[in-house]
Amino acid sequence: FGQVDCINGEFVAGTCQRNCLSLPAISGAENVDHCYGLGHGKTCAIRCRAGFTWLDNARCIGGAWEALDLCSSPCYPSDAPGPQAHAPAVLCAEGEVVMHGEDCTYQCDEGYTTNAVAQ
Repeated sequence: FGQVDCINGEFVAGTCQRNCLSLPAISGAENVDHCYGLGHGKTCAIRCRAGFTWLDNARCIGGAWEALDLCSSPCYPSDAPGPQAHAPAVLCAEGEVVMHGEDCTYQCDEGYTTNAVAQ
């Protein structure tokens, strides 16, 4: 159904927008079949698989899914750039998996301090 809104004594017409007739392609998300066919402007609740961090829900805009980078993957210290100068190995004090948005604390050689800035 379409609608027109009454604004200050005048009707303002809306437009007919396409529904999302595809599934959002979200890396790290669990089943998103429930998103199929949602209407323009509607959001679809996203659940991330274990180990991924949920950032937001998907939103249908004019038949296309907006913001598909919604499940952020963790970092693994074994994939970190290294060794760094004056830090022989990047071994995170936090463990073998560092979740999105968290820091990895590693040890610099004596007399050195990291200048890394958190994103």
